[in-house]
Amino acid sequence: MILATTTNDGTTGLIKKFKGTTLGTGTAGSNSANSKSFVSVEVVGSSGLAAQAGDRLHIYGVGVFEVTSTPTASAQTLAVSPYILEDVTGKTFEILRGGLRASQLSDIQTTAAGGHVVLYEPYVPLSSKGFLSKNNTGQACATSYSASNAVELGWTGTLEDSGASEPHDKVRISHLELTFSSAGSVSGVDFALTWDAAGDEIALGPTTSTLVPFTALSASNQVTLSAGFGEQMLDFTNSSAVAGKKLYLHVKLTGGSGQLDTARLYWFL
Repeated sequence: MILATTTNDGTTGLIKKFKGTTLGTGTAGSNSANSKSFVSVEVVGSSGLAAQAGDRLHIYGVGVFEVTSTPTASAQTLAVSPYILEDVTGKTFEILRGGLRASQLSDIQTTAAGGHVVLYEPYVPLSSKGFLSKNNTGQACATSYSASNAVELGWTGTLEDSGASEPHDKVRISHLELTFSSAGSVSGVDFALTWDAAGDEIALGPTTSTLVPFTALSASNQVTLSAGFGEQMLDFTNSSAVAGKKLYLHVKLTGGSGQLDTARLYWFL
């Protein structure tokens, strides 16, 4: 769905529309790298800056992150997404509400009065690239395909990798990463991805030939591989797709069985 909004005051009005309303500014407290939690010197709950789920945390010189849950009244910590990759202790930040992200923009047209008409999609996902992940349990894989061994790949729930993010309705697929344990005898891997858990509606694949995995250098009986797709397109709005933008991975091993510990399917626009 595409909506339109009109801004005045030339470029200044356009910038305000994209930025949104500033709820307040502050200074980061003690923040370690690779975290989805942001600690503030100031209170960020309703007793302070009054942040809510859906607001954006702008850390100057670092980036913009979505607030994923509303903090309690006296909280000084925000849950955010995606990961804050660096230590931001002592950096200045602001909390923004409303506004537009670059991924939402469809078009900008000027008006005779010196303003702009902005066409945008309000509900597009936050990220322009990311991955789907398997759930947080190992999955036995055998030397033949079996619907009972189907592995769900998604972006919500209890996942093996919490960095997974919602794909857009239409995305390109880059590659699939797989890691197997208890797989000392495994010499080959075949796989296919389907829209359904039963394995009846193909989405990607199957592999045209058996892939030779890489044997881990330090972990005992572990093999891993990365398989590219040549930028194939997926459309999660088709009639075979299940709700929630999920796919199901089916694996067949050569040489012996193993346990699938990691599965990440990378997507981009």
